[in-house]
Amino acid sequence: MATTYLSRTEVAGSTDFGKKFTVSVWFKKSGKGVTETLWATGTGGSDGTDLVFDTNDNFTFEAYDGSANPKIITDREFRDPGAWYHLCVAVDTTQVTDTNRVKIYFNGVQETEFSTETYPAENYVFPGIGTTADTMKVGLGVMYGSAYWNGEMAHLHYTDGQVYAPTAFGETDATSGIWIPISGPSVTYGNNGMFLKFASGATLTDSSGNGNNMTLG
Repeated sequence: MATTYLSRTEVAGSTDFGKKFTVSVWFKKSGKGVTETLWATGTGGSDGTDLVFDTNDNFTFEAYDGSANPKIITDREFRDPGAWYHLCVAVDTTQVTDTNRVKIYFNGVQETEFSTETYPAENYVFPGIGTTADTMKVGLGVMYGSAYWNGEMAHLHYTDGQVYAPTAFGETDATSGIWIPISGPSVTYGNNGMFLKFASGATLTDSSGNGNNMTLG
């Protein structure tokens, strides 16, 4: 059972930092029926945003600011520990239509069936993002404080103030038909943005050009 994670203290965010952002990551789960966090940011239970798999193997995108609690849980269950998945969460709360404010994709396909759909209000500012008091974590939750990640990860991107579709980070291989990573995506990362390749010997290194390297916790 893993008890380590990566973290860094954020700097002031880019324009619309709490309204617009994208998280893209390739991952392989450790098993079934375990709560595990891919990515999170914030200071604690009443100031945080988490991307987590629950004990039912559903994916949950959740935030809590002490009052509002946007929360989206997939109907789909992710129970194959041998499979690599690509997750892309694209957030833009400036959208008028609530279902356009948070879009969740797996392997390039948008999820449309959810057991819980509590979307953020228009122009909602997600908590735990873009201030110098906030901590971004990879592999450990903020609201889910003991939910360490025990699987594998590759090519984690976070874009601060920018919204991208999964096609910015992945594509269908012309020969195999398999969804594969784009090794050098053309995206704008923003002040807190980062690109963790998880290459051997460079797990903590940000490859976005921002120098937002992580610290092992």
